[in-house]
Amino acid sequence: IQAYAEEAIDAYRIVTGGSATDGVIAATSTAVYPLGISGDAGENGKASYASGDPVAVRYSGIAYLKMSESGSKFALVIATTGGAGKARTAETGWCVGVATKDWSDGEIIPVIIHQVYIEGAGS
Repeated sequence: IQAYAEEAIDAYRIVTGGSATDGVIAATSTAVYPLGISGDAGENGKASYASGDPVAVRYSGIAYLKMSESGSKFALVIATTGGAGKARTAETGWCVGVATKDWSDGEIIPVIIHQVYIEGAGS
């Protein structure tokens, strides 16, 4: 399904539905459903997506994701600032998937996309 950026979106970011049909925006918290992960914007000949650009969204499978902070292999991944991913600690809400390797702040890693909602801190 073709998606379109409703705002500037950097490459390899978690996206959620925007207000327009087929529109996406960067997901920045666990409160919104993570549709998937944006591509590298290479299909537009750019390094990021501008508002109105078609966005290659991976809805399932494995996709590269820009990570924030540091984390461990098999950590559940949630959205944070600018649509980057970070390791879930005790947050409730939506997770986009599972990290396939340890990471450092700013690293781009493969993530297994598997959206899941976490009800409580102990889940």
